[in-house]
Parts: sequence; structure tokens; C-alpha cells
Amino acid sequence: MLIRNVELDGRTGMDVRVGVDGRIAEIGRRLTGQADVDGGGGALLPGLHDHHIHLMALAAAAASVRVGPDEVRGHDGFVAALRSGAPGEWVRAVGYHESTAGELDRWALDAVVADRPVRVQPSGAMWFLNTPALRAAGLDGDGRLWREDQRLRHLVPPVRPDLERVGRRAAHLGVTGFTNADPRPARGLRRMLSALPQRLVVMGVDPPVKFVLEPTGPTTRGR
Repeated sequence: MLIRNVELDGRTGMDVRVGVDGRIAEIGRRLTGQADVDGGGGALLPGLHDHHIHLMALAAAAASVRVGPDEVRGHDGFVAALRSGAPGEWVRAVGYHESTAGELDRWALDAVVADRPVRVQPSGAMWFLNTPALRAAGLDGDGRLWREDQRLRHLVPPVRPDLERVGRRAAHLGVTGFTNADPRPARGLRRMLSALPQRLVVMGVDPPVKFVLEPTGPTTRGR
């Protein structure tokens, strides 16, 4: 690939040739060959690599109801957000903080919305489910599930994550590579993530491997 007319370290009008291995092979002015990209005089910067990210969770969050302090105001805003969908449909809400509407459990969520299954995530480790959601998933208990993502994956309807949109936004921000850091990657994860234009390292599929030491915490096993 030949990139023409870019700024490098304050030097304008530079050309850059990139080899088939993705590494810069030559830098200079008026390099020979047909340009693949005209930089238009803009700065050419190194690509950014995010070395710890959960891509499917990121894409799923983009397709979920946002209920964080920046998106909803107080209890009334929280209620309105969870009731915004059609009755009976699953609601997947993310970004919750107890400053919005207090501590959550099964019964607190039932008091907010009881006509559809609801699951709310305040962090990457905890989910809160209301009674319709627990029943639909074949679970019981207080609705608090700690580090149960792998189990929930088989019990609740999946979201339709738009990975292409995630990739486009990341590329716009200069991100050219990801290291997906799921400790237990789902089967076929690399194939699903191939929709991204970025270079990928998938922990658990590619080296390195991630290990998580499970802390004790609230959990609901159900039956």
C-alpha cells in the first residue's frame, strides 16, 4: 500500500509505503508507484491497540437500554427507561448505579416493572433479574447473579450486537487493533469478531490466556 501526501512528525508532503506484512517499508517524498490512499496533507499517526476489551459485551451494551446516571434522572427516569419497550419483551439494561434508584434485587425490580422480563447490569460481574426474567430463565432466588454470564448466555434471549458499527467507530477514533479478554470465550467467537476491520487477538483462542481468580460474592444458583 502506498499512502501519499501526509504529515509525519511535522514534515509535510511525505509518502509512506506499507508492506504486505502491515509494517512500514519506506518513507520519503514522491515515492514510485500508484497511490492507494491520498492523505490530503493530514497527519499520519500510529494506530492504537486496545489490549483489554470485551468486544461482544461492548456491542451488546450498544444494543441495550442505558440506565446510568448520565442517561436517566432518578427513580422516575429509571422506570421510564425500563418501560420504554413493548410489554412482554425482554429488557436488557446496562450502566446502572445505585445513586439512580437505590439498591436492586428481584423485588425492587418487580416494583418498577412487572409485565416483562428485565435484567439490569451495574457492572461486568453482576446482573439483577426481576421475577418474570427469573421464571423465563428457570431460576429462583433474590434476582442477584454474580459472575453468571456464561450460564445466562444459555438461559436468556441473545441480543443482536452490531459489531460492524463498533468497528467503524473504533476505526474513526484511530483504534486499529483489539485484544479480546474474555476468560472463557464462547465457541465461534473469533468467527463472529471477524466482522471487525481491526487486527484481533482473542485470549483463550490465541495466546495469551486469561485466568480469573473468582472472589466470593452474592450468587443465585436456582433450579
